[in-house]
Amino acid sequence: MAMLCVTFSCDNSSSEEPELTFEERLEGDWSLTQVDYTFEIPAGLVGPTAITIEGTASNVQGDFEIGYNPNTISWDYQFDVTITGIGPMNLSDLREGTWEWDEDTNTVTFTFTDGSTTTMEVLSETTEEVVLKTIVSITIPNTATFDVDANLTLVKQ
Repeated sequence: MAMLCVTFSCDNSSSEEPELTFEERLEGDWSLTQVDYTFEIPAGLVGPTAITIEGTASNVQGDFEIGYNPNTISWDYQFDVTITGIGPMNLSDLREGTWEWDEDTNTVTFTFTDGSTTTMEVLSETTEEVVLKTIVSITIPNTATFDVDANLTLVKQ
């Protein structure tokens, strides 16, 4: 009579890390490295026709500290936007508060300590870089305030 012996083994020591959620990937310290922008100045404000301003900001600096569970945010950034016929205009912001991810709309909503909110669309993201689309305001002295569409590129520190 022949005897057959079969053994089974389970290896629970998988070398693969579980995939992180977006919220987990977003956690950490980030540097603002690039800002691409576009906006329009209506006809009559600086000339007879509307002017579309597009470009990449200069003098870009910024730090974003993003916490997860609890979802906290602290940022301090600045950059210069060049406006034809006027020159460079500095945009800066210093805020802290909380944030919430909405997977359905691919947006992050920030609620700040002063009660104001800002929603940014996530255009792309990896574990090392995230590009957020937002609207920032710029005021041209003695003219008007404009909404600027800005794509903020953040790189993990």
